[in-house]
Amino acid sequence: LVNEKVRDLKQLLAPMYRKRDGGKKRGPEAVRGYAGECEGTPLARPLGPGQEAVAVTTIEKACVAVSRLAAENRLHELCAVVVDELHMVGDEDRGATLEAALAKLRFHERTRRRDAANRGEKIPPCQIT
Repeated sequence: LVNEKVRDLKQLLAPMYRKRDGGKKRGPEAVRGYAGECEGTPLARPLGPGQEAVAVTTIEKACVAVSRLAAENRLHELCAVVVDELHMVGDEDRGATLEAALAKLRFHERTRRRDAANRGEKIPPCQIT
């Protein structure tokens, strides 16, 4: 399933990257899939300026990535999290893993908003759903 989503997203996003990069074929490198043990850990290293990436992961890899980003205070690097198959939260085997990752993201967002409010900053509304 991860490989299928990666293929579809590469095809969908390739024109955007070619246009931005002056016709270079950067699109396929911007989308990477992570499943099983051989692909490594998603977002293990910070990305440099202009190095946006789309990481398509399994539930387990997503949980590892969110935990690592939280531990390294790097959750702010995420600009969007899309959860396909959200009904898996109710799954006996994998639901708790997905719920843990989503709970960490929600906690980070609430903490970020509270800290900004304490500093008197105004934050535009953003919801992790």
